[in-house]
Amino acid sequence: MGIVCPVYDFCPPSLVAEFVPRLGLSQTGYCFAVLTMGGMGVSALHQLDKLVFAHNSRHLDAAFVVRMVGNFVPLYDPAKEAKREKLLADAETRFTDIADSIEKGLIVRPDIAFLSAFLKRFSMTGLSDRSMMPTRSLLLTRNALPAEPVQKSAGEKYRYG
Repeated sequence: MGIVCPVYDFCPPSLVAEFVPRLGLSQTGYCFAVLTMGGMGVSALHQLDKLVFAHNSRHLDAAFVVRMVGNFVPLYDPAKEAKREKLLADAETRFTDIADSIEKGLIVRPDIAFLSAFLKRFSMTGLSDRSMMPTRSLLLTRNALPAEPVQKSAGEKYRYG
């Protein structure tokens, strides 16, 4: 089961947010999301994953963002012809890669939303809190994992295929 939508104002569209609580994902084997964005959209993936978990007691198995041509003109001008063509060509390649990952059933966690995490931490703790710095274990969450369980050795916290 997949959710494919744009990012609006750094969030999933309200229509999607209203629909997710009505989904019954307990019997779904594989659940993914693909969000298109013109600017920043990784935090929207985290919001969507939290929403899925809150109403279905499970996380997204895979979460992807695809950079597209932005259309929020109060913030920036639309991409000019050459840049627009490059963005669309890159997006087409990205969609092919995403389709391959979904077909293989890969587990893909959302990238880290550095700016959103920083602003959230800053608003709560101020700049003196060093816990806002990303650690290696956080960066490892970007790796794609096989859908099948991987045998872990004793004492091993994370195992990547």
